[in-house]
Amino acid sequence: MPFSTADPNAYVSLALQSALGTPNTTPAKYRFAKYAAGNNVNDIIAAVDIREGGDGLDFGQTYQARTTVEGQLSFNIRPEIAGQVFQLLPGAATWTGGSAPALHRFHSNHASHPWATLQVAYPGTSLVRLIRDVRFLSLGLQFRTGQPLMVNANFRGIAAGASTGIALVPSYPAGDPFFVYHSLPTILIGGVEDDTVEEIRIDMQLGSEDLQAQSPTLDDIVILNRDTNVTLTRRFENTTLYKQIYYGGAVQPTSAIATTAISAYWALGSLNLKVDLPLVSLRGNSLPDLDPDGRTVRETITGKSLSNPSGALSISLSNLHASAYG
Repeated sequence: MPFSTADPNAYVSLALQSALGTPNTTPAKYRFAKYAAGNNVNDIIAAVDIREGGDGLDFGQTYQARTTVEGQLSFNIRPEIAGQVFQLLPGAATWTGGSAPALHRFHSNHASHPWATLQVAYPGTSLVRLIRDVRFLSLGLQFRTGQPLMVNANFRGIAAGASTGIALVPSYPAGDPFFVYHSLPTILIGGVEDDTVEEIRIDMQLGSEDLQAQSPTLDDIVILNRDTNVTLTRRFENTTLYKQIYYGGAVQPTSAIATTAISAYWALGSLNLKVDLPLVSLRGNSLPDLDPDGRTVRETITGKSLSNPSGALSISLSNLHASAYG
């Protein structure tokens, strides 16, 4: 029987691990993401082909040198499930102890990224994979006018199996709507509110090294560094920021790199999301080509978020999850 990629029995769930080599086996700890287009999970085999004397013109032997699991989670940002991913990246999850709503904070001012376990049913429930020792290696946040706020997170897992002893029943919290760009936004650039911003993209990448010794599976995935970049598009209405980036606010080129802070906030009643980049070094401001047919001039501003006591990326999430994530 053929399967549909939209089979209602398919699901993506994830849970926090306590340590490397200790997959989470507690069903209550798993949360389910209403996945969007762009989700994928791929078992990867690195095969080595050998040709020796006597094999003729063809390869005579092959063996498996390495196996991993790689993929991407992509979904609209909802107050509940978003925290399950944010505890992994940027990490450093804290809960203030409050409830109705509960405030959770995540930031990147640390060097300890936790492990996760994923359980993915697809196609349908014909193939249920338990993926253990998962590192999330990138976090992409996309905020665009007229659309739901979205998160994309790429991961690599050390091992997976096509069966699992963890019986999960997919469930999605009631009253957990996704944020939309026009969900009462407040966007600040340099501490000044800007209502002309049409899109913000934040991309955090973790530099890592795969460690492998005496097994086809990895021993560890070590996090070595972090790089966070931002792209912001808005209507061009004055030259202030352009001159700040290229001319130090004046009319002549300067050797100094302009910096600013970017903050974005959305609210769904008492539920809210706040994303902060406290110190952004501005790298460019591109304008569209001149066009004799005429179109609105927009500026695309790019920058790199730098180290800060609050974290190069800081996220606050207010939801109905009145307990610590984990």
